[in-house]
Amino acid sequence: MRILIVTGIFEPESGGPAVYAPRIADKLVSAGNAVSVVAFSSQNKYMADSHYKFALERVVRGNKLMNRIKMFFAVFRKAKDFDIVYMLDWFAAGFPASLASRLRGVPYVVRVGGDYLWEQKYLESNAPPISLSDFYERGIYRRLSYKPFYQMIRFVLKRAEKVIFNSYRQAALYEKYYGLKRAVTIYNPVPRFETEGIVRELATREFVYLGRFIAMKNL
Repeated sequence: MRILIVTGIFEPESGGPAVYAPRIADKLVSAGNAVSVVAFSSQNKYMADSHYKFALERVVRGNKLMNRIKMFFAVFRKAKDFDIVYMLDWFAAGFPASLASRLRGVPYVVRVGGDYLWEQKYLESNAPPISLSDFYERGIYRRLSYKPFYQMIRFVLKRAEKVIFNSYRQAALYEKYYGLKRAVTIYNPVPRFETEGIVRELATREFVYLGRFIAMKNL
């Protein structure tokens, strides 16, 4: 199968899709598939890029409008040579990628790993922290400042062949508020044996955090 993966972030950047994209691409190649990745990036090439088993095109970020235009044309050029587009983003990269895929007549699948409206628009605005479910149940997503983004995300998700979630709770939430009919849940893999040898010693007051410093993490 020929699979084009589209992601908004890619290693060496931090974040779930940045780590997930190269690993799923590598596994798909090992299984005998032809894989190419298109990703937003801070620069057009890194030394480690030559080590990948799959083709990689980095779309260098500029202003937000040009980012989406460049992503559209990158996916539009490539999509015709693939059987399916697998998107790890449903707005910044996903919206232009979905348009390009539809124009090429190539089906696409979206994996949802978070929530753009709640994480990046609501929480990052320093609004009072609330849960993801509260954000939708209170109807905040219908406010004028969120509605255009909601409509674009809904456009992307409703036209996908499948929308993949990593929890049944978020899948149910999106089925209700985005009107999805083709949502499925695939849980994130969890190591089973790596923690067996860990011995907890005396508790200390030291906290160790590894991740992005964003409002949603509630540091």
